[in-house]
Order: sequence, then C-alpha cells, then structure tokens
Amino acid sequence: MTALGLRIDKVRKIRATSVLREQAKLALTDDVDPAWVGKVEQLSSLCEAGIAKTHIAFLGTAMLAKAVDFRVDLFAIKPTHDPLNPNAFSARQLCHGVLVPIAAELGISLGRSGREPLCNQPYGSMTRLDDGTPVHRGARAAFDYMMTLIRELQELPNEEAALVPLRAFLAVRREQPRRYEGAAAKISPQQLTDAIVTLVKSDSEGGKRAQAIAAGLLDGYAGGPCRIGGSNCVFPRQSCKTTQHECSYGQGCQGCLETL
Repeated sequence: MTALGLRIDKVRKIRATSVLREQAKLALTDDVDPAWVGKVEQLSSLCEAGIAKTHIAFLGTAMLAKAVDFRVDLFAIKPTHDPLNPNAFSARQLCHGVLVPIAAELGISLGRSGREPLCNQPYGSMTRLDDGTPVHRGARAAFDYMMTLIRELQELPNEEAALVPLRAFLAVRREQPRRYEGAAAKISPQQLTDAIVTLVKSDSEGGKRAQAIAAGLLDGYAGGPCRIGGSNCVFPRQSCKTTQHECSYGQGCQGCLETL
C-alpha cells in the first residue's frame, strides 16, 4: 500500500479532513508540545521578516501529510516528476483540497490567503522539494529553517508521532481575535473612506484589498450565511450540489465532501 499515492483520492481527503479537525480541537487545550510550538513560532518570525509566507503553508501541508500516513516522502511533492516513488504525494492537491478550506473555516492562518498557496514560488517551479530551485534571497533564511523541520518530520516513526507537530502548528497559527486599543465605538463615513483609501493606496495587491473591503462591507451590511460561487470562493457554485451553504465544509454537506 502506498502512502498518499500518486493522487490525493477522496478517501484520503476525507481522512485528512478528519485528522485536521480533530487536531485543531485538541490544539485549543494545553496539550501542545512546547518544542514544536517554538519551532513553528521561529519559522513564522522568519517568514514575517522576509518575503516567505508561502513556507508556512507548505510546512502545514507536510505535517498534515505525515499525520495521515507516516510513510509519505515529504520531498516527493509532485508525483508526475517521481512516478516510480510509491510514497510521492501531491502537496498542491492536499493543500488546496483540504488544508486551505479547513484552515479558512477554523481561523488558521497559512501566511497566504489565496486558494493555491503552493502555486507561488519556489514551489510552483519545483519538481522535488530538494531539487535546488532558486529561492529569493529574502526568503532564504525561512526556507532553510523550514527544510530542517521537514527533515525532522520525515524521520517520524508513525502517524501518532506526526500529530504532535501538527497540533503545535495549528495552535500557533490560529488567528487570535484582534483588539484595537482606544478604538472609538463609532466611525464617521468620511473616516471610513479615508481609511479605505489609505489601505488600498499603500498596496493594492493586484486588487485583492479592494475586493476584500467590498466583501467586508457587504457582509457588515447584509450578514447571513456564507455565500458561494465567487471567483475566489473555496467551493465554486458549479462544484457544489447544495443551494444553501451553511459554512459546514465537509460536515454533512455532500457538495463540500465531493469537492474536498
């Protein structure tokens, strides 16, 4: 039996989803390994200092893969480039199909907010994790440190051992509610407009900030359940068989289960 095989099939996606949800619950308790918490915090700091936030998403993907099947080869991240390796797995499929949507639901920050974080460089160009693909110098320190963690993960003897770092990752990367000291209870329309203009002008991110602001304003005005079908939606309408999506991502929603 292969680890994750040449394709992340439906059974393993459901298994990975179950593992991720369960460990996210446990990460809310005090049963989190302090050593791995420190390692994830160290990588997070290096990523924030450089231009390397994609490495956070990759580390989470690798941890999840190892927790689903410890035999997975964490360096063989593209099975089409390593067809004779029975333990190769598609890091992109696992990240996009399981980690991204569940992390979005549970408030786990993966560094990048897009649906396909592993399409970013250097992962988009790699054939193997250790193939020598150039890494931006601003991201080199974070990448090198992440590689030491990947080597450590690769040596874990079983799935139970792999749950320890995954749980620590989820505990560290869970987004905490933000508190704004001295924030007024009310803001005038002009103040809001000025704040939006400042935010978008500082870095439009190719229109992403404006899109996020528009979505936030609509949500604040209309509220209601999660809306599906947008261009950046985790579950596009055409791939979901439900007409009303109640943010249950895999919990009894047939459409969601089939898209995971």
